[in-house]
Amino acid sequence: MMGRLLDLAPGVLTEIVRALSEDIFLAASDKDLYRLALTCRRLFRIAEPFLYTKLVCPDLRQAKLFLRTILEKPAYAAKVKYLALEQGDEDEEDDDHEEEDHEDEEEEHDDGNDDGEDNRGINTMEAKELAQLIEAYDNLSLPENIDLGRDDWISALKHRTYLAIGAIIALSLPNLESFEIVFPNSVEDSSKFIRRAIQAATPQNLPSVAGRFLSNLREVEYFQAALEFIIPLNEIRSYFYLPSLRTLEVNHLEADAFTWSPPLTSCNIETLSLESAGIENEAWGVLFRSMTNLKHLSYSPGSARHFNSISAVSALGEHLTLVKSTLETLHMSDFYLGFGPPEDDFLGSLDDFPRLERLSIQIALLIGSAECKAEKALWEMLPRPLEDLEIYLEHDHDVEDREDVIEQVAEVVLRRESQFPGLTRLVIRSRRLQETGRTAELQEIQFPGLRSRLIRSRREQETGLAALQEICMVKDVKFLELFYE
Repeated sequence: MMGRLLDLAPGVLTEIVRALSEDIFLAASDKDLYRLALTCRRLFRIAEPFLYTKLVCPDLRQAKLFLRTILEKPAYAAKVKYLALEQGDEDEEDDDHEEEDHEDEEEEHDDGNDDGEDNRGINTMEAKELAQLIEAYDNLSLPENIDLGRDDWISALKHRTYLAIGAIIALSLPNLESFEIVFPNSVEDSSKFIRRAIQAATPQNLPSVAGRFLSNLREVEYFQAALEFIIPLNEIRSYFYLPSLRTLEVNHLEADAFTWSPPLTSCNIETLSLESAGIENEAWGVLFRSMTNLKHLSYSPGSARHFNSISAVSALGEHLTLVKSTLETLHMSDFYLGFGPPEDDFLGSLDDFPRLERLSIQIALLIGSAECKAEKALWEMLPRPLEDLEIYLEHDHDVEDREDVIEQVAEVVLRRESQFPGLTRLVIRSRRLQETGRTAELQEIQFPGLRSRLIRSRREQETGLAALQEICMVKDVKFLELFYE
């Protein structure tokens, strides 16, 4: 029996345990059931404080149950540090089931009341549930504005709008540290409640609520599952004002030229990840001027057909210098080059970035392609503090890498002792390498003009990796293969 119980979904099992612990006397006529109920009561007393330490994509029913719980026992809300929401179809399915239940109840209890049509769809249980949701909202004491007032929230709660309930949950968790939200559909359809909730937590926007909400939030991730939709900058703008936030990850973000309102001269975000994004040239400048503590940046551009504008690589490189004094990690890949003037495809040199230790980059952004080569060699464009280097070769079929690309990388390794004494890891990623074993990979990679320089090696016949490791004492050099659909 226990084996079958443990096979149940956690939410179902929790409801069984809760029901048996609360209605123990209903099981008294059955000794086995009564014994199980006693056990559940003991377990529930121990386990209940930990049931909500991490809320991962609760469906509508679970979300409402949680709000009821924290109304009854507010201390439980203080234990939650991670919340993940997913805008899905669970609310519609939940509504369908509840409507069927209401129809059954109306058929069984129809007493011919003339006022039945006015009260149809709202029974005692529904009224109590709605009252609890409204109480949870009123407990927040959110300031009203023209765009979204109390009536709008109550209307959303009556219609069981999932993200409205999710927004109330987020603001009800005083120690929330990590927040994730997944949008399978258009963000704009129902995200205004989340957006308003974050605005309410922003001291610059609403000084009267400073420190009351999300004061411990450190990590936020927004994920747009359908790439035909975008996440406008306005959806995540308020996060930059949160003093506690350190990590912001957003995919498919669109940011055209904008200004901060209210003004933002400094923010505490240290890690910014923008994957498959469309950022306009001047938007980078506005972002980076305010990011005075940025340490880790990851960026890949999205498809041009989804965005109004995508910045040139050169414009990004120009604005990147605004954060060079703090930047420690930079990841840039999946760029499609060759659609504009050749000079637009150059990022520029990173040699004067004093703290940049980890670099993962499409090599053409630094040294150019076969059609347009940079004047400087790769080793001249890398930062001296470099410890971890990951190179991406030949991403785009339309733009060929330079014929000396491997020699450029090898030159970096050979200059390790004098130029990059901290370099301990090098990874070269390429579609060209066949996954046929380490030796075959090394034979596949050629080092043009390099063999004569490896004459000092006692293992001259083992060209490539082994020789470089012996001469330069690099701890970890790998050649990996990337597969593209």
